[in-house]
Amino acid sequence: SFNVELNFVPPDLSALDALQSEVLVGNIWQDKRPCDGIASLYDWRSANRLSQLMKSAYVTGQLGEVLLIPGRKRMSFDKILLFGLGPSDDFDNVRFETVTRAMVRTLDELCAAQVVIELPGRQANRIEPEAAASKLLEIVGESPAPREWTLVEEATSKKRIEKYLLERRHNVRRLD
Repeated sequence: SFNVELNFVPPDLSALDALQSEVLVGNIWQDKRPCDGIASLYDWRSANRLSQLMKSAYVTGQLGEVLLIPGRKRMSFDKILLFGLGPSDDFDNVRFETVTRAMVRTLDELCAAQVVIELPGRQANRIEPEAAASKLLEIVGESPAPREWTLVEEATSKKRIEKYLLERRHNVRRLD
């Protein structure tokens, strides 16, 4: 059984605005300007505030960096968390796992159960949707905290993850 309920939302401001959630989680590359994914949507909504912070080197996108931004004024979330992914060429499955573990730990520390999350590297399709979902479930499976997470995914990736989850549930049931 899963201790995380997964929903989906497209990477689109109007779709994100329609959600009621505590935390929005995105990612920043160290070497990609302008940023992409959730970070670019926040940047646009905040009149380039994030770009200004990156230009001043206050925000670098370095691996291990976590930026907490109050969300309510500009977006429908209490908090926005942006995680540094390091250089884009260094991104691999190990980097995905490292950043995802940091995300889960940080969200647990914030006691955030309702979260909209862009998994590391998914905004640039640097990891297959099924592999990302599998590793996410493995990581959250290590903790008993119940979660309701909404993954930021395009429609085709959403379908692929849903198919993977159905197959996984079917295989788990067969083993019982």
